[in-house]
Amino acid sequence: MAGFKSWAEALAARGLGVRAWLAGTLVLTVTVIFVLVGGAILAYRLPQIERNTRAELQTRAQAASLQLGQFLTAVELAPRHLVGAAATAGAAELPALANRFAREGDLFDAVYLLAANDRVEALGLPSGNQALAASLVGLDLGRSAFVRALRARVGDDAAAPAVVWTDEYLSVLSGTRAVAMGLRFGDRIAIFELSPQRLLRILLGDGAEAGLGLVVVDGTGHFLGASQRDGFGWAFDDFRTSPVFKAVLQGRPLPASIAAEDGRRLLVGAVQVPRLGWVIETIADGGMAHESYRATVWMVFAGFCVALAVALLVAPFSAARMAQPLAEAAATAHELALGNFGVRRPRRRQVREISALLTDLDRMALSLEQRQVQLQHTADRLNAVIELVPSVAIQWYSVDGRVVYWNAASEAIYGFSRDEAMGACVLERSLMFADSGQAGVFLDVLAEVDRTGRSFGPADFSLRHKSGREVVANCVVFAIPADDGGKIFACIDIDVTERLAAETALRESERKLEAIFESSPAALSVSDMDRNYALLAVNRAWEAAMRRDRAQALGKNGPEVGLWKDLQVRERFVEQLCSPARRADMEVELLDGDGRTRLMHMVAQVLEIGGQRLALMSAEDITEARRAADEIRLLNAELDARVAKRTAELGRVNDELERRLAELQLTQQQLVQAEKLSALGRLVAGVAHELNTPIGNGLMAVSTLQDQVVRLRADMANGLRRSTLEEFLTQVAQGSAIGIRNLGRAAELITSFKQVAVDQTTSQRRTFMVRELVDEIVLTLTPSLRRMPYRIEVELGDAEAWMESYPGPLGQVLTNLINNALLHAFEGREQGSIRVGCERLGPEQLRLWVQDDGVGIEPDALGRIFDPFFTTRMGRGGTGLGLHIVHGLVVGSLGGQIDVDSEPGRGTRFTLTLPVMAPLPAPPSTRPQPL
Repeated sequence: MAGFKSWAEALAARGLGVRAWLAGTLVLTVTVIFVLVGGAILAYRLPQIERNTRAELQTRAQAASLQLGQFLTAVELAPRHLVGAAATAGAAELPALANRFAREGDLFDAVYLLAANDRVEALGLPSGNQALAASLVGLDLGRSAFVRALRARVGDDAAAPAVVWTDEYLSVLSGTRAVAMGLRFGDRIAIFELSPQRLLRILLGDGAEAGLGLVVVDGTGHFLGASQRDGFGWAFDDFRTSPVFKAVLQGRPLPASIAAEDGRRLLVGAVQVPRLGWVIETIADGGMAHESYRATVWMVFAGFCVALAVALLVAPFSAARMAQPLAEAAATAHELALGNFGVRRPRRRQVREISALLTDLDRMALSLEQRQVQLQHTADRLNAVIELVPSVAIQWYSVDGRVVYWNAASEAIYGFSRDEAMGACVLERSLMFADSGQAGVFLDVLAEVDRTGRSFGPADFSLRHKSGREVVANCVVFAIPADDGGKIFACIDIDVTERLAAETALRESERKLEAIFESSPAALSVSDMDRNYALLAVNRAWEAAMRRDRAQALGKNGPEVGLWKDLQVRERFVEQLCSPARRADMEVELLDGDGRTRLMHMVAQVLEIGGQRLALMSAEDITEARRAADEIRLLNAELDARVAKRTAELGRVNDELERRLAELQLTQQQLVQAEKLSALGRLVAGVAHELNTPIGNGLMAVSTLQDQVVRLRADMANGLRRSTLEEFLTQVAQGSAIGIRNLGRAAELITSFKQVAVDQTTSQRRTFMVRELVDEIVLTLTPSLRRMPYRIEVELGDAEAWMESYPGPLGQVLTNLINNALLHAFEGREQGSIRVGCERLGPEQLRLWVQDDGVGIEPDALGRIFDPFFTTRMGRGGTGLGLHIVHGLVVGSLGGQIDVDSEPGRGTRFTLTLPVMAPLPAPPSTRPQPL
């Protein structure tokens, strides 16, 4: 309807009559109706045609896949008799058997028979090229993924082995991609190679029907073949990015259409061949290129043309019948508009709308009255808007300053309620005015507006809130008519307190920035890029560096001031500044006010402020620095000869130092090995001493039992009494218990010693429980501790903590730390304790610690305790290698870190942070080691 209205208004603007307007309306109506109906037909029918076409294409693709599958089934049956014959044939018969099969079937390009070791045992070729076949016999195909897949198939029936297909096969003969079929029978494998062209001929044949294309793509997206390739614009061979190919592999619905290289819209159907993984796509033209689609469009267009022709013939006659009564009604309305209400009304017509028009003319007077009511409603709404505006305070005053109206915003801004303000005179109660003097000024303003009739303001006034705080208001005062015909005065106030505070802060910020700009030690300038880089501002440092007065430089650019020594350098600087980086950084030669050349380091940055492009430039005088650099380069040139001489001397000294270092490293290794053997020796001595007691007790118990046996035999010869037998049995039980207990203790000590000794002499990686390792270490150290007044306490927070690491190095670390505490921590003390603890830090790390309550370590020695040969007991049994070995084992073999915390008089704590899975050892280096 909006379109009809705009069209009708256009006709009326051109002065057309009612008849022409009605005729055009009828023609336009018929046109619009047919466009809607025809569009609906096309919107329903055209998608239906494309859906049917896509369904037909999908059916064609499935039929092609079924055809190829039937052919592959037939191909699978062909080699059955070859497999049966090869299973019983000897090695000498296989070449002839493979050649005969390759020539007879005319299916395969090559037939391979592989032995159990995956080497070619026989090769059959259709051409019978024996020389080529002989050259490939013995070739190892074991690394082929296809051969490995065949070897992985176990349990195949030798009489009917399963067939494996692949299209990812690289032909040994041609070096190109091929399709392969493989069978495993017994320990042998048969591979039948087909070229993709053979299978494509099955699908494509001599061509395809007109309007239908067929494309074959392998499982990796490579183009294999197509019918009517040129007709459908396939100019590429890689389908990996094709949406149809992706949808088929991912099992998603196919796209409705795709675009050809020449821009045509194509409909597609696609299916994947189960055995080979190939994708077969069927293609047909879509849109106007499709025959049914094009025919439907032309039929609708022809119907539209016929309907339009009929409308053009019928519309003038219908318009003439309708125009006459409308013209009479228009004449009557014109007379009524002129005030001639006695004009004769036209007689009623059969058209209801025309009769309604005459009735509406009579109701026009009533409509005017209703309009007046609507105007009153509009005034009420305007009053509501004025009352509810939250940020504009509106007051009405009489000429003597008495409040007539006070809106809600006035209450919010000044704090006085409507009841407090209404009827109050500003001279009697100043309200938001500071005092009666300010109220008197306001009354003068009202008198001036009353006298001149002109409005006052806007102007800012400092008023006050009811609470006493200052309110800055922007005020406008003007006169409006009163209900009694006089005047009342409207005052509109806007609170600008916050705005003025923000403006003041902004001005203060600008003053600070200007002070910083002027006080900067760098020579700064600001140029207008749109005015050929005319200087807008420079600071005092710029005046001092350039020896120029700013009054003479402002408003001019560099060449006008005479700054640039070479204008081509300026052009390069400007080009760099106008680059996308919007920054320039160069060393340039400038002329100061005295005409001297100064080497300057110029840095510029583009800024956009308020739509204006500005260039902020900083200049640094590097003339003296460059002169000093040149002098340094000359000095360096003189020093080169001295350096060469000293280098040769240092080379000789380095050679001597490397020789001495190699000797020291060898000595260190020997001392480390000696330290390990010494620790193991001390361990052996302690365990031997500890074993002496349980073995001696066991020996004593056994010898006592032997004496009891001799005595029992003597009693039996003289006559055995019951009491004697009971006494013997009691003594045997006691002696056996003593012997078993002491021998078990000895066996436990020997087992722990053997495990610790093996771990400390080897670096075997294994999985172990941390508690078991700590218990074994403590058990082996117990004999030594029994001779000392010290004790070891084990605190394992996680009893199930385990590690896959090197127990030998870890045990040696714990042993060295405990022995180090026994040797150093309790010197001069009669008692002390050593605590060994463990806790998990997460799934991949744990923490071990060894802590004593001894004398601690002095601060000056704390940072050197891991250095080789550093000891506080030099000459008293200390070698200085114990903690050095500990640090090397923790950081190296165990892949962790060690930390020490100590205070004199409060003990020492060594903390090991270790990974649960120790790092694998690095491969042995081929670098020669120092002798």
